[in-house]
Formats: sequence, structure tokens, C-alpha cells
Amino acid sequence: MNVDKKKKLQWQAEEVEDHVRDLKKKENEAMYLVQDIARLHQRQREVLNEILYYSKGTHAERSATIELEDLEQEQHSIMRHFEEGQEELHVLSKSEQRKQEQLQEDLLLLQRKEKEEQDAEN
Repeated sequence: MNVDKKKKLQWQAEEVEDHVRDLKKKENEAMYLVQDIARLHQRQREVLNEILYYSKGTHAERSATIELEDLEQEQHSIMRHFEEGQEELHVLSKSEQRKQEQLQEDLLLLQRKEKEEQDAEN
């Protein structure tokens, strides 16, 4: 019975460990994605500012101003969504880590119990 329970706990601990590793990888990927998006928005902002500079007093200046304002709103919205997603991912990762720690602790307790039973038999 204890052998089956031990194997099950080991399997569960390994599964949770893999899940935690995947979540951490996704957290890192999300961070790089946010940085890439920020760089892209910065480049768009630079282009629109250049258009504004060269189009003073024309219809293109008004269009560039509107696009720049839209870009700023879009960037704030995207960053807010990414931050929310990153926070949820972080909370999930921490929860899985706690689950992993609990499974490892249960496994250690089971191993100690087995050892005590073996010692008592001898």
C-alpha cells in the first residue's frame, strides 16, 4: 500500500514540478514579449513624431497626431492586459510551487514512516 502511495506521490510531484517549470518559462516569455511590444511602440512613436515634424500645418499633421494618441491608448491597454496576465501567471506559479512543496513533504513523511516501520520490524 505504501509503495503505491509513494509512487503516486512521486508521480504527482514530478507532474507539478514540470508544470511549475512550464509556468516559469511562460512568465519569462511574457516578459520578453512585453519588452518587444514596448520597443515596437517606441519605434512607431518615433516615426509618428517625425511625420508630425515634417507635416506642420498640413492635414497629415492632424492624422499623425490622432494616430499617436491612438498608439498611446493602445500601448496602455496592452500593457495593462499583459500585467494582469503576468500577475495571474505568477499567482498560479506560486500556487503550483506550494503544491509541489506539499507533495514533496508528504513523500518525505511517507518515506520516514516506511523507514520507521522497517526499523521496528528489525
